[in-house]
Amino acid sequence: MSALEPALLNQRLLIVGRSGFGKTNVAKGSGVEPLLQAKRRVGIFDPTDSWFGLRTKPDGKTPAFKVVIFGGEHGDLPLNPNAGAMMGRALAKAPDSWIISLSEMKTEADRERFAVEFFEALYDTNRAPLHLVVDEAETFAPQNAESPRQNIMTARLNQIVKRGRKRGFVTWLITQRPADLSKKVSSQADAVVAMSLTLPHDKRAVEAYIKDHDEDGTAAEMFKAMPKLPRGEGIVWWPGGDMLKRQRFPLSKTFDSGKTPEPGDVAIRLQPLKVDALAKAMEAVVKEAELNDPQKLKLKIADLTRDLDNALRDKKSGASADDLRQARAASYASGLYEGYSEGLRVFAPVLAAFSDAHGRLEQVTTKTKARAEELRLATNGVPAKHIAAAGVATPDHARRISMTQARVPTVRDGSGLADNATPGGTLAKGPHALLKVLAQYHGEPLDAVRLGMIAGYSSSGGTFQVYMRSLKASGYAVNEGGGWIITADGAAVVGPFERLPTGAALLAHWIERLDKGPAAILKAVADAGGSLSKEEAGERTGYAANGGTFQVYVRKLRALKLISGTTTLELQDDLR
Repeated sequence: MSALEPALLNQRLLIVGRSGFGKTNVAKGSGVEPLLQAKRRVGIFDPTDSWFGLRTKPDGKTPAFKVVIFGGEHGDLPLNPNAGAMMGRALAKAPDSWIISLSEMKTEADRERFAVEFFEALYDTNRAPLHLVVDEAETFAPQNAESPRQNIMTARLNQIVKRGRKRGFVTWLITQRPADLSKKVSSQADAVVAMSLTLPHDKRAVEAYIKDHDEDGTAAEMFKAMPKLPRGEGIVWWPGGDMLKRQRFPLSKTFDSGKTPEPGDVAIRLQPLKVDALAKAMEAVVKEAELNDPQKLKLKIADLTRDLDNALRDKKSGASADDLRQARAASYASGLYEGYSEGLRVFAPVLAAFSDAHGRLEQVTTKTKARAEELRLATNGVPAKHIAAAGVATPDHARRISMTQARVPTVRDGSGLADNATPGGTLAKGPHALLKVLAQYHGEPLDAVRLGMIAGYSSSGGTFQVYMRSLKASGYAVNEGGGWIITADGAAVVGPFERLPTGAALLAHWIERLDKGPAAILKAVADAGGSLSKEEAGERTGYAANGGTFQVYVRKLRALKLISGTTTLELQDDLR
Protein backbone atom coordinates (compact mmCIF):
# COMPACT_ATOMS: atom_id res chain seq x y z
CA MET A 1 0.00 0.00 0.00
CA SER A 2 1.24 3.51 -0.80
CA ALA A 3 0.13 7.07 -0.22
CA LEU A 4 -0.35 9.75 -2.87
CA GLU A 5 2.77 10.71 -4.79
CA PRO A 6 4.37 13.87 -3.29
CA ALA A 7 4.02 15.69 -6.62
CA LEU A 8 0.24 15.17 -6.49
CA LEU A 9 -0.06 17.01 -3.19
CA ASN A 10 0.42 20.34 -4.95
CA GLN A 11 -2.24 19.66 -7.61
CA ARG A 12 -5.92 20.55 -7.52
CA LEU A 13 -7.53 17.21 -6.63
CA LEU A 14 -11.03 15.85 -7.12
CA ILE A 15 -11.57 12.89 -4.75
CA VAL A 16 -14.78 10.92 -5.37
CA GLY A 17 -16.34 7.75 -4.02
CA ARG A 18 -19.45 6.47 -2.31
CA SER A 19 -19.86 6.63 1.45
CA GLY A 20 -17.74 4.19 3.46
CA PHE A 21 -15.23 3.32 0.71
CA GLY A 22 -12.33 5.47 1.87
CA LYS A 23 -12.33 8.79 0.02
CA THR A 24 -11.92 10.83 3.24
CA ASN A 25 -9.24 8.38 4.42
CA VAL A 26 -7.29 9.03 1.18
CA ALA A 27 -7.52 12.80 1.61
CA LYS A 28 -6.64 12.57 5.28
CA GLY A 29 -4.04 9.82 5.57
CA SER A 30 -2.37 10.12 2.16
CA GLY A 31 -2.65 13.90 1.79
CA VAL A 32 -3.38 16.12 4.77
CA GLU A 33 -1.32 14.19 7.34
CA PRO A 34 1.89 14.33 5.22
CA LEU A 35 1.29 18.04 4.67
CA LEU A 36 0.87 18.72 8.38
CA GLN A 37 3.93 16.57 9.10
CA ALA A 38 5.87 18.86 6.73
CA LYS A 39 4.54 21.97 8.60
CA ARG A 40 2.41 23.05 5.62
CA ARG A 41 -0.68 25.19 6.26
CA VAL A 42 -3.97 23.36 5.70
CA GLY A 43 -7.55 24.64 5.98
CA ILE A 44 -10.50 22.21 6.01
CA PHE A 45 -14.12 23.14 5.33
CA ASP A 46 -16.05 20.38 7.10
CA PRO A 47 -19.89 20.30 7.06
CA THR A 48 -20.21 17.01 9.02
CA ASP A 49 -17.62 17.29 11.85
CA SER A 50 -15.59 14.40 10.37
CA TRP A 51 -12.08 15.85 10.61
CA PHE A 52 -11.45 16.58 14.30
CA GLY A 53 -9.59 13.24 14.55
CA LEU A 54 -6.47 14.94 13.12
CA ARG A 55 -5.82 16.15 16.66
CA THR A 56 -5.13 12.69 18.14
CA LYS A 57 -3.60 9.33 17.36
CA PRO A 58 -5.95 6.38 16.64
CA ASP A 59 -6.42 5.79 20.39
CA GLY A 60 -8.29 9.12 20.67
CA LYS A 61 -6.00 10.29 23.51
CA THR A 62 -2.42 10.80 22.33
CA PRO A 63 -1.97 14.25 20.71
CA ALA A 64 -1.21 14.30 16.98
CA PHE A 65 -1.37 17.53 14.97
CA LYS A 66 -2.03 21.09 16.13
CA VAL A 67 -5.07 22.06 14.08
CA VAL A 68 -7.39 24.74 15.47
CA ILE A 69 -11.07 23.75 15.30
CA PHE A 70 -13.85 26.32 14.94
CA GLY A 71 -17.39 25.18 15.69
CA GLY A 72 -18.79 21.69 16.03
CA GLU A 73 -18.79 19.50 19.11
CA HIS A 74 -14.99 19.61 19.46
CA GLY A 75 -14.34 23.27 18.65
CA ASP A 76 -11.59 25.24 20.38
CA LEU A 77 -13.50 28.41 19.49
CA PRO A 78 -17.19 28.87 18.66
CA LEU A 79 -18.44 29.64 15.15
CA ASN A 80 -20.87 32.50 14.52
CA PRO A 81 -22.93 32.14 11.31
CA ASN A 82 -22.76 35.92 10.85
CA ALA A 83 -18.96 36.08 11.11
CA GLY A 84 -17.96 34.48 7.79
CA ALA A 85 -16.16 37.54 6.44
CA MET A 86 -14.32 38.16 9.70
CA MET A 87 -13.24 34.52 9.93
CA GLY A 88 -12.07 34.49 6.31
CA ARG A 89 -9.87 37.57 6.79
CA ALA A 90 -8.47 36.35 10.11
CA LEU A 91 -7.62 32.81 8.96
CA ALA A 92 -6.07 34.12 5.74
CA LYS A 93 -3.53 36.04 7.86
CA ALA A 94 -2.99 33.42 10.59
CA PRO A 95 -0.11 30.87 10.43
CA ASP A 96 -2.10 27.98 11.92
CA SER A 97 -3.85 25.09 10.18
CA TRP A 98 -7.56 25.01 10.91
CA ILE A 99 -10.88 23.21 10.55
CA ILE A 100 -14.20 25.00 10.04
CA SER A 101 -16.90 22.62 11.33
CA LEU A 102 -20.40 23.69 10.25
CA SER A 103 -22.17 20.69 11.77
CA GLU A 104 -23.92 22.63 14.56
CA MET A 105 -25.21 25.55 12.50
CA LYS A 106 -28.97 25.42 12.84
CA THR A 107 -30.14 26.12 9.28
CA GLU A 108 -29.01 25.67 5.71
CA ALA A 109 -29.36 29.44 5.25
CA ASP A 110 -26.84 30.02 8.07
CA ARG A 111 -24.33 27.64 6.46
CA GLU A 112 -24.74 29.20 3.02
CA ARG A 113 -24.45 32.77 4.31
CA PHE A 114 -21.32 31.90 6.26
CA ALA A 115 -19.76 30.08 3.28
CA VAL A 116 -20.42 32.95 0.83
CA GLU A 117 -18.80 35.55 3.10
CA PHE A 118 -15.97 33.23 4.20
CA PHE A 119 -14.90 32.16 0.69
CA GLU A 120 -14.97 35.76 -0.59
CA ALA A 121 -12.94 37.18 2.33
CA LEU A 122 -10.47 34.26 2.26
CA TYR A 123 -9.83 34.74 -1.47
CA ASP A 124 -9.47 38.52 -1.17
CA THR A 125 -7.06 38.37 1.79
CA ASN A 126 -4.99 35.18 1.50
CA ARG A 127 -1.54 35.42 -0.08
CA ALA A 128 0.44 32.67 1.74
CA PRO A 129 0.46 28.97 0.67
CA LEU A 130 -2.73 27.23 1.84
CA HIS A 131 -4.10 23.77 1.01
CA LEU A 132 -7.89 24.21 1.14
CA VAL A 133 -9.81 20.94 1.58
CA VAL A 134 -13.58 21.16 0.97
CA ASP A 135 -15.43 18.04 2.13
CA GLU A 136 -18.93 17.30 0.77
CA ALA A 137 -18.03 19.85 -1.92
CA GLU A 138 -21.38 19.53 -3.70
CA THR A 139 -22.93 21.24 -0.65
CA PHE A 140 -21.01 24.44 -1.41
CA ALA A 141 -21.00 24.29 -5.22
CA PRO A 142 -24.19 22.50 -6.35
CA GLN A 143 -24.67 21.71 -10.02
CA ASN A 144 -28.31 22.83 -9.82
CA ALA A 145 -28.51 25.85 -7.51
CA GLU A 146 -31.90 26.33 -5.88
CA SER A 147 -31.48 29.96 -4.77
CA PRO A 148 -29.54 33.11 -5.71
CA ARG A 149 -27.34 32.61 -2.64
CA GLN A 150 -26.35 29.11 -3.81
CA ASN A 151 -25.36 30.61 -7.17
CA ILE A 152 -23.16 33.16 -5.40
CA MET A 153 -21.67 30.48 -3.12
CA THR A 154 -20.76 28.36 -6.15
CA ALA A 155 -19.18 31.35 -7.86
CA ARG A 156 -17.09 32.16 -4.78
CA LEU A 157 -15.72 28.60 -4.50
CA ASN A 158 -15.13 28.44 -8.25
CA GLN A 159 -13.11 31.66 -8.01
CA ILE A 160 -10.80 30.03 -5.45
CA VAL A 161 -10.44 26.78 -7.42
CA LYS A 162 -9.98 28.44 -10.82
CA ARG A 163 -7.90 31.52 -9.98
CA GLY A 164 -6.58 30.83 -6.51
CA ARG A 165 -3.16 29.39 -7.28
CA LYS A 166 -1.51 32.80 -7.65
CA ARG A 167 -2.92 33.69 -4.23
CA GLY A 168 -1.46 30.60 -2.58
CA PHE A 169 -4.40 28.18 -2.85
CA VAL A 170 -4.20 24.48 -3.68
CA THR A 171 -7.77 23.19 -3.54
CA TRP A 172 -8.94 19.61 -2.90
CA LEU A 173 -12.62 18.78 -3.44
CA ILE A 174 -14.16 15.66 -1.84
CA THR A 175 -17.59 14.36 -2.82
CA GLN A 176 -19.63 11.18 -2.81
CA ARG A 177 -22.02 12.68 -5.37
CA PRO A 178 -19.94 13.98 -8.31
CA ALA A 179 -23.10 14.39 -10.40
CA ASP A 180 -24.34 17.00 -7.89
CA LEU A 181 -21.08 18.99 -7.92
CA SER A 182 -20.93 22.04 -10.22
CA LYS A 183 -19.17 21.14 -13.48
CA LYS A 184 -17.60 24.61 -13.54
CA VAL A 185 -15.82 23.73 -10.28
CA SER A 186 -15.01 20.04 -10.84
CA SER A 187 -13.64 20.66 -14.34
CA GLN A 188 -10.81 22.74 -12.84
CA ALA A 189 -9.24 19.66 -11.16
CA ASP A 190 -5.74 18.70 -12.26
CA ALA A 191 -6.11 15.09 -11.07
CA VAL A 192 -8.81 12.64 -9.97
CA VAL A 193 -8.76 10.00 -7.24
CA ALA A 194 -11.80 7.75 -7.75
CA MET A 195 -12.95 5.17 -5.21
CA SER A 196 -15.99 2.95 -5.72
CA LEU A 197 -18.94 4.55 -7.56
CA THR A 198 -22.06 2.65 -8.59
CA LEU A 199 -24.83 5.16 -9.41
CA PRO A 200 -24.99 5.72 -13.20
CA HIS A 201 -25.22 9.53 -13.08
CA ASP A 202 -22.25 9.75 -10.69
CA LYS A 203 -20.17 7.52 -12.97
CA ARG A 204 -21.16 9.65 -15.97
CA ALA A 205 -19.99 12.78 -14.16
CA VAL A 206 -16.50 11.29 -13.75
CA GLU A 207 -16.54 9.94 -17.31
CA ALA A 208 -17.32 13.47 -18.57
CA TYR A 209 -14.09 14.70 -16.96
CA ILE A 210 -12.15 11.79 -18.44
CA LYS A 211 -13.48 12.48 -21.94
CA ASP A 212 -11.83 15.92 -22.00
CA HIS A 213 -8.33 14.56 -21.28
CA ASP A 214 -8.18 10.90 -22.33
CA GLU A 215 -6.59 10.91 -25.78
CA ASP A 216 -6.19 7.16 -26.34
CA GLY A 217 -9.04 5.78 -24.22
CA THR A 218 -6.69 4.13 -21.68
CA ALA A 219 -8.11 6.02 -18.70
CA ALA A 220 -11.72 5.34 -19.73
CA GLU A 221 -10.94 1.62 -19.87
CA MET A 222 -9.46 1.59 -16.37
CA PHE A 223 -12.28 3.69 -14.88
CA LYS A 224 -14.79 1.02 -15.92
CA ALA A 225 -13.66 -0.83 -12.77
CA MET A 226 -15.06 1.87 -10.45
CA PRO A 227 -18.23 -0.01 -9.37
CA LYS A 228 -16.23 -3.08 -8.26
CA LEU A 229 -13.37 -1.35 -6.43
CA PRO A 230 -13.04 -2.71 -2.86
CA ARG A 231 -12.94 -0.43 0.17
CA GLY A 232 -9.65 1.46 0.42
CA GLU A 233 -8.71 0.97 -3.24
CA GLY A 234 -8.94 3.62 -5.92
CA ILE A 235 -7.83 4.84 -9.34
CA VAL A 236 -5.42 7.78 -9.52
CA TRP A 237 -5.28 9.76 -12.75
CA TRP A 238 -3.15 12.85 -13.30
CA PRO A 239 -3.14 13.66 -17.04
CA GLY A 240 -0.58 16.45 -16.70
CA GLY A 241 1.83 14.17 -14.83
CA ASP A 242 1.36 11.18 -17.12
CA MET A 243 0.05 9.14 -14.16
CA LEU A 244 -2.68 6.50 -14.34
CA LYS A 245 -2.74 3.68 -11.85
CA ARG A 246 -4.89 1.61 -9.55
CA GLN A 247 -3.66 1.43 -5.97
CA ARG A 248 -4.61 0.55 -2.42
CA PHE A 249 -4.26 3.31 0.17
CA PRO A 250 -3.03 2.94 3.79
CA LEU A 251 -5.20 3.85 6.76
CA SER A 252 -4.71 7.27 8.26
CA LYS A 253 -2.40 7.57 11.28
CA THR A 254 -4.84 9.71 13.27
CA PHE A 255 -8.20 9.03 14.90
CA ASP A 256 -10.93 7.92 12.47
CA SER A 257 -13.47 10.61 13.36
CA GLY A 258 -15.49 10.05 10.20
CA LYS A 259 -16.58 6.46 10.79
CA THR A 260 -20.11 5.49 11.82
CA PRO A 261 -20.23 5.00 15.63
CA GLU A 262 -20.54 1.38 16.73
CA PRO A 263 -21.79 -0.15 20.01
CA GLY A 264 -19.16 0.28 22.72
CA ASP A 265 -17.47 3.31 21.13
CA VAL A 266 -16.67 6.04 23.64
CA ALA A 267 -16.91 9.68 22.58
CA ILE A 268 -13.52 11.38 22.79
CA ARG A 269 -12.89 14.78 24.34
CA LEU A 270 -10.12 16.90 22.90
CA GLN A 271 -7.86 19.02 25.06
CA PRO A 272 -8.37 22.68 24.05
CA LEU A 273 -5.45 24.24 22.20
CA LYS A 274 -3.72 27.47 23.11
CA VAL A 275 -4.61 29.73 20.24
CA ASP A 276 -2.76 32.91 21.17
CA ALA A 277 -1.41 33.73 17.69
CA LEU A 278 -4.75 33.06 16.03
CA ALA A 279 -6.60 35.01 18.72
CA LYS A 280 -4.33 38.01 18.04
CA ALA A 281 -4.99 37.80 14.30
CA MET A 282 -8.74 37.68 14.90
CA GLU A 283 -8.50 40.53 17.40
CA ALA A 284 -6.76 42.67 14.77
CA VAL A 285 -9.51 41.93 12.24
CA VAL A 286 -12.23 42.74 14.76
CA LYS A 287 -10.47 45.99 15.68
CA GLU A 288 -10.24 46.97 12.02
CA ALA A 289 -13.96 46.30 11.59
CA GLU A 290 -14.78 48.34 14.67
CA LEU A 291 -12.71 51.28 13.43
CA ASN A 292 -14.86 51.35 10.28
CA ASP A 293 -18.18 50.78 12.03
CA PRO A 294 -20.41 53.81 11.11
CA GLN A 295 -22.31 53.66 14.41
CA LYS A 296 -19.12 53.74 16.46
CA LEU A 297 -17.73 56.55 14.30
CA LYS A 298 -20.86 58.54 15.05
CA LEU A 299 -20.42 57.96 18.80
CA LYS A 300 -16.77 59.05 18.49
CA ILE A 301 -17.87 62.26 16.80
CA ALA A 302 -20.32 62.88 19.63
CA ASP A 303 -17.50 62.45 22.16
CA LEU A 304 -15.29 64.87 20.22
CA THR A 305 -18.12 67.38 20.03
CA ARG A 306 -18.55 67.20 23.77
CA ASP A 307 -14.81 67.77 24.19
CA LEU A 308 -15.13 70.82 21.93
CA ASP A 309 -17.86 72.30 24.11
CA ASN A 310 -15.77 71.75 27.23
CA ALA A 311 -12.68 73.28 25.58
CA LEU A 312 -14.58 76.41 24.53
CA ARG A 313 -16.11 76.72 27.96
CA ASP A 314 -12.66 76.48 29.53
CA LYS A 315 -11.04 78.95 27.12
CA LYS A 316 -11.24 81.84 29.57
CA SER A 317 -9.69 79.73 32.29
CA GLY A 318 -6.52 79.14 30.24
CA ALA A 319 -7.14 76.24 27.79
CA SER A 320 -3.93 75.21 25.98
CA ALA A 321 -3.26 75.64 22.25
CA ASP A 322 -3.36 71.82 21.83
CA ASP A 323 -6.80 71.73 23.44
CA LEU A 324 -8.07 74.33 21.01
CA ARG A 325 -6.56 72.52 17.97
CA GLN A 326 -8.24 69.27 19.02
CA ALA A 327 -11.49 71.17 19.54
CA ARG A 328 -11.33 72.65 16.05
CA ALA A 329 -10.64 69.20 14.57
CA ALA A 330 -13.61 67.77 16.44
CA SER A 331 -15.81 70.59 15.16
CA TYR A 332 -14.72 69.95 11.57
CA ALA A 333 -15.38 66.20 11.86
CA SER A 334 -18.80 66.79 13.38
CA GLY A 335 -19.78 69.30 10.69
CA LEU A 336 -18.54 67.00 7.91
CA TYR A 337 -20.59 64.06 9.19
CA GLU A 338 -23.75 66.11 9.78
CA GLY A 339 -23.43 67.87 6.40
CA TYR A 340 -23.04 64.55 4.59
CA SER A 341 -26.07 63.10 6.39
CA GLU A 342 -28.18 66.19 5.63
CA GLY A 343 -27.14 66.12 1.98
CA LEU A 344 -28.24 62.51 1.63
CA ARG A 345 -31.57 63.32 3.29
CA VAL A 346 -32.29 66.33 1.06
CA PHE A 347 -31.14 64.94 -2.28
CA ALA A 348 -32.34 61.32 -1.96
CA PRO A 349 -35.94 62.15 -3.06
CA VAL A 350 -34.63 64.27 -5.97
CA LEU A 351 -32.36 61.47 -7.18
CA ALA A 352 -35.17 58.92 -6.82
CA ALA A 353 -37.56 61.14 -8.84
CA PHE A 354 -34.93 61.69 -11.54
CA SER A 355 -34.25 57.95 -11.78
CA ASP A 356 -37.96 57.21 -12.06
CA ALA A 357 -38.47 59.84 -14.80
CA HIS A 358 -35.43 58.57 -16.71
CA GLY A 359 -36.77 55.01 -16.54
CA ARG A 360 -40.19 56.05 -17.92
CA LEU A 361 -38.57 58.09 -20.71
CA GLU A 362 -36.39 55.13 -21.69
CA GLN A 363 -39.46 52.86 -21.87
CA VAL A 364 -41.31 55.34 -24.13
CA THR A 365 -38.23 55.73 -26.36
CA THR A 366 -37.79 51.96 -26.67
CA LYS A 367 -41.46 51.41 -27.59
CA THR A 368 -41.37 54.25 -30.14
CA LYS A 369 -38.24 52.88 -31.83
CA ALA A 370 -39.72 49.37 -31.90
CA ARG A 371 -42.99 50.63 -33.46
CA ALA A 372 -41.10 52.68 -36.05
CA GLU A 373 -38.94 49.72 -37.01
CA GLU A 374 -41.93 47.38 -37.31
CA LEU A 375 -43.64 49.97 -39.51
CA ARG A 376 -40.53 50.30 -41.71
CA LEU A 377 -40.25 46.53 -42.13
CA ALA A 378 -43.97 46.16 -42.83
CA THR A 379 -44.07 48.88 -45.51
CA ASN A 380 -40.70 48.32 -47.14
CA GLY A 381 -41.27 47.58 -50.83
CA VAL A 382 -44.89 48.88 -50.92
CA PRO A 383 -45.43 51.76 -53.41
CA ALA A 384 -45.50 55.16 -51.68
CA LYS A 385 -48.92 56.13 -53.12
CA HIS A 386 -50.48 53.05 -51.52
CA ILE A 387 -48.92 53.88 -48.14
CA ALA A 388 -50.23 57.45 -48.28
CA ALA A 389 -53.68 56.33 -49.40
CA ALA A 390 -53.90 53.94 -46.48
CA GLY A 391 -52.98 56.71 -44.05
CA VAL A 392 -50.06 54.70 -42.69
CA ALA A 393 -47.54 57.51 -43.08
CA THR A 394 -47.32 61.15 -44.04
CA PRO A 395 -46.51 61.96 -47.69
CA ASP A 396 -43.06 63.06 -46.61
CA HIS A 397 -42.51 59.75 -44.83
CA ALA A 398 -43.78 57.87 -47.85
CA ARG A 399 -41.35 59.83 -50.08
CA ARG A 400 -38.41 58.88 -47.83
CA ILE A 401 -39.40 55.21 -47.94
CA SER A 402 -39.68 55.38 -51.74
CA MET A 403 -36.19 56.88 -51.98
CA THR A 404 -34.68 54.02 -49.98
CA GLN A 405 -36.12 51.25 -52.13
CA ALA A 406 -33.10 51.31 -54.41
CA ARG A 407 -30.80 50.68 -51.45
CA VAL A 408 -32.77 48.22 -49.28
CA PRO A 409 -33.57 44.70 -50.59
CA THR A 410 -37.29 44.07 -51.20
CA VAL A 411 -39.09 42.45 -48.27
CA ARG A 412 -42.40 40.74 -48.86
CA ASP A 413 -43.09 38.87 -45.62
CA GLY A 414 -42.29 41.59 -43.06
CA SER A 415 -39.45 39.52 -41.58
CA GLY A 416 -36.66 42.04 -42.13
CA LEU A 417 -34.95 39.65 -44.57
CA ALA A 418 -34.73 40.18 -48.31
CA ASP A 419 -36.78 37.74 -50.39
CA ASN A 420 -33.54 36.60 -52.07
CA ALA A 421 -31.76 36.08 -48.68
CA THR A 422 -30.75 32.51 -49.43
CA PRO A 423 -27.18 31.32 -48.77
CA GLY A 424 -25.03 33.87 -50.53
CA GLY A 425 -27.92 36.41 -50.60
CA THR A 426 -28.34 39.71 -48.70
CA LEU A 427 -29.72 40.85 -45.36
CA ALA A 428 -31.14 44.13 -44.11
CA LYS A 429 -28.66 46.18 -42.08
CA GLY A 430 -29.95 45.37 -38.59
CA PRO A 431 -30.28 41.57 -38.87
CA HIS A 432 -26.97 41.45 -40.73
CA ALA A 433 -25.20 43.26 -37.86
CA LEU A 434 -26.54 40.76 -35.33
CA LEU A 435 -25.73 37.75 -37.52
CA LYS A 436 -22.21 39.08 -38.09
CA VAL A 437 -21.61 39.19 -34.31
CA LEU A 438 -22.76 35.56 -33.98
CA ALA A 439 -20.37 34.60 -36.78
CA GLN A 440 -17.45 36.40 -35.11
CA TYR A 441 -17.91 34.33 -31.95
CA HIS A 442 -17.27 31.03 -33.80
CA GLY A 443 -20.41 29.24 -32.65
CA GLU A 444 -20.08 30.27 -28.97
CA PRO A 445 -23.61 30.75 -27.54
CA LEU A 446 -24.31 34.44 -26.82
CA ASP A 447 -27.08 35.44 -24.44
CA ALA A 448 -29.43 38.19 -25.66
CA VAL A 449 -27.99 40.90 -23.39
CA ARG A 450 -24.41 40.30 -24.52
CA LEU A 451 -25.37 39.93 -28.20
CA GLY A 452 -27.36 43.17 -28.12
CA MET A 453 -24.58 45.10 -26.40
CA ILE A 454 -21.96 44.01 -28.92
CA ALA A 455 -24.18 44.77 -31.92
CA GLY A 456 -25.44 48.08 -30.47
CA TYR A 457 -29.05 47.14 -29.66
CA SER A 458 -30.99 46.91 -26.41
CA SER A 459 -31.96 43.27 -25.89
CA SER A 460 -35.22 44.38 -24.23
CA GLY A 461 -36.18 46.61 -27.16
CA GLY A 462 -38.72 45.73 -29.81
CA THR A 463 -36.23 46.28 -32.65
CA PHE A 464 -33.84 43.64 -31.32
CA GLN A 465 -36.66 41.16 -30.78
CA VAL A 466 -38.07 41.70 -34.29
CA TYR A 467 -34.63 41.09 -35.82
CA MET A 468 -33.94 37.94 -33.81
CA ARG A 469 -37.37 36.49 -34.59
CA SER A 470 -36.72 37.08 -38.29
CA LEU A 471 -33.27 35.43 -38.14
CA LYS A 472 -34.73 32.43 -36.33
CA ALA A 473 -37.67 32.11 -38.74
CA SER A 474 -35.27 32.13 -41.70
CA GLY A 475 -33.09 29.42 -40.17
CA TYR A 476 -30.03 31.67 -39.87
CA ALA A 477 -29.80 31.58 -36.04
CA VAL A 478 -31.10 29.34 -33.26
CA ASN A 479 -31.46 29.74 -29.51
CA GLU A 480 -30.30 26.53 -27.80
CA GLY A 481 -31.24 27.67 -24.30
CA GLY A 482 -27.70 28.72 -23.44
CA GLY A 483 -27.79 31.53 -26.00
CA TRP A 484 -28.00 32.39 -29.71
CA ILE A 485 -25.84 30.48 -32.23
CA ILE A 486 -25.41 31.03 -35.98
CA THR A 487 -26.45 28.14 -38.27
CA ALA A 488 -24.64 26.88 -41.35
CA ASP A 489 -27.12 28.77 -43.58
CA GLY A 490 -26.53 31.90 -41.51
CA ALA A 491 -22.76 31.57 -41.90
CA ALA A 492 -23.23 31.29 -45.67
CA VAL A 493 -25.43 34.38 -45.97
CA VAL A 494 -23.51 36.66 -43.59
CA GLY A 495 -20.79 37.32 -46.16
CA PRO A 496 -17.18 38.36 -45.49
CA PHE A 497 -16.33 39.60 -42.00
CA GLU A 498 -13.28 40.16 -39.83
CA ARG A 499 -12.78 37.44 -37.23
CA LEU A 500 -12.10 38.46 -33.66
CA PRO A 501 -8.44 38.43 -32.62
CA THR A 502 -7.22 36.55 -29.56
CA GLY A 503 -5.27 37.30 -26.39
CA ALA A 504 -3.71 40.78 -26.12
CA ALA A 505 -5.04 41.73 -29.55
CA LEU A 506 -8.59 40.95 -28.41
CA LEU A 507 -8.02 43.10 -25.32
CA ALA A 508 -6.86 45.99 -27.53
CA HIS A 509 -9.92 45.45 -29.76
CA TRP A 510 -12.30 45.90 -26.81
CA ILE A 511 -10.44 48.85 -25.28
CA GLU A 512 -10.72 50.66 -28.62
CA ARG A 513 -14.39 49.77 -29.06
CA LEU A 514 -15.74 50.47 -25.57
CA ASP A 515 -16.87 53.86 -24.28
CA LYS A 516 -14.29 55.86 -22.33
CA GLY A 517 -15.33 54.77 -18.81
CA PRO A 518 -15.56 50.97 -19.29
CA ALA A 519 -12.44 51.05 -21.48
CA ALA A 520 -10.47 52.81 -18.73
CA ILE A 521 -11.52 50.24 -16.12
CA LEU A 522 -10.71 47.29 -18.42
CA LYS A 523 -7.28 48.75 -19.20
CA ALA A 524 -6.57 49.35 -15.50
CA VAL A 525 -7.33 45.70 -14.67
CA ALA A 526 -5.17 44.49 -17.57
CA ASP A 527 -2.27 46.79 -16.62
CA ALA A 528 -2.40 45.41 -13.07
CA GLY A 529 -1.69 41.90 -14.34
CA GLY A 530 -5.32 40.85 -14.75
CA SER A 531 -6.47 41.26 -11.14
CA LEU A 532 -7.35 44.50 -9.35
CA SER A 533 -9.50 45.35 -6.34
CA LYS A 534 -12.59 47.45 -7.01
CA GLU A 535 -11.21 50.29 -4.87
CA GLU A 536 -7.87 50.35 -6.73
CA ALA A 537 -9.67 50.30 -10.09
CA GLY A 538 -11.69 53.32 -8.98
CA GLU A 539 -8.57 55.20 -7.88
CA ARG A 540 -6.68 54.48 -11.11
CA THR A 541 -9.57 55.55 -13.33
CA GLY A 542 -10.81 58.52 -11.31
CA TYR A 543 -14.21 57.04 -10.39
CA ALA A 544 -15.63 56.44 -6.91
CA ALA A 545 -15.67 52.65 -6.49
CA ASN A 546 -19.00 52.80 -4.63
CA GLY A 547 -20.52 55.33 -7.02
CA GLY A 548 -23.34 54.58 -9.42
CA THR A 549 -21.36 55.45 -12.57
CA PHE A 550 -18.53 53.05 -11.70
CA GLN A 551 -21.02 50.28 -10.88
CA VAL A 552 -22.79 50.74 -14.24
CA TYR A 553 -19.47 50.46 -16.11
CA VAL A 554 -18.45 47.34 -14.18
CA ARG A 555 -21.83 45.69 -14.80
CA LYS A 556 -21.42 46.34 -18.52
CA LEU A 557 -17.95 44.75 -18.54
CA ARG A 558 -19.33 41.71 -16.68
CA ALA A 559 -22.27 41.40 -19.09
CA LEU A 560 -19.80 41.43 -21.98
CA LYS A 561 -17.78 38.72 -20.17
CA LEU A 562 -14.64 40.85 -20.21
CA ILE A 563 -14.16 40.78 -16.43
CA SER A 564 -15.50 38.79 -13.49
CA GLY A 565 -15.51 39.16 -9.71
CA THR A 566 -17.05 41.61 -7.25
CA THR A 567 -14.65 43.02 -4.67
CA THR A 568 -11.76 41.97 -6.93
CA LEU A 569 -12.05 42.48 -10.71
CA GLU A 570 -10.49 39.67 -12.75
CA LEU A 571 -9.62 39.82 -16.46
CA GLN A 572 -11.19 36.98 -18.45
CA ASP A 573 -8.72 34.31 -19.61
CA ASP A 574 -9.30 34.86 -23.34
CA LEU A 575 -8.02 38.46 -23.03
CA ARG A 576 -4.68 37.45 -21.49
